[in-house]
Amino acid sequence: FFPSGTGGMVCDNGWNDKDAQVVCRQLGFSGQGVATGGLFFPSGTGMIFLDGVSCGGNESKLVDCLSYQDNYCQHNSDAGVICQTQNDSVCLDGALRLAGTTGNIMGRVKICINNQWGTICDNGWDNSEAKVVCRQLGFNNSYAVAVTQAGFGAGSGRIYLNNLFCTGSESSLLECPRGDPGVKYCSHRNDAGVICIAQECTNGTLRLADGMDQ
Repeated sequence: FFPSGTGGMVCDNGWNDKDAQVVCRQLGFSGQGVATGGLFFPSGTGMIFLDGVSCGGNESKLVDCLSYQDNYCQHNSDAGVICQTQNDSVCLDGALRLAGTTGNIMGRVKICINNQWGTICDNGWDNSEAKVVCRQLGFNNSYAVAVTQAGFGAGSGRIYLNNLFCTGSESSLLECPRGDPGVKYCSHRNDAGVICIAQECTNGTLRLADGMDQ
């Protein structure tokens, strides 16, 4: 959880599947999620910002749920989630993920279109597109760097977008103007990627850590 540009944890007091639904939806999944309590995943570090989170399950962001700031919770009570992906095919249009690395600040860009994950062709891919990706993922977009020619490995499946012309100010890649929409001359050797320098973050954004997937 990232309020005020600083990353921290959420306490598991009262943490349940409705809260997990909101987290998974905010991360671009279908909203189906399972809550986990302390020590299910390795303990985090740093500040614990929220306690007693109480979501109805329909909120678009975790910061929209009732909660209070915690002064007593420990990292053995860090909240977690398991987001059910149904063979990785249930997602929200325009949602993004990074793949091809073990970290979460750089990777091959995957985008969800019509409930299917795919990659993006690197024709015209530059730092303006990278800024939009990093902002959408909750990073400080001032430090976004575009990576071309499958710099994080070749993906698989569909290639959805080509010849994007972002200004860098858009809130989603789907808002960017597009040139030739065809991708028939693209291959996964042209998969686009980004590097997001994680010095700061956008208020209320979420990331997952220390699990087996993204």
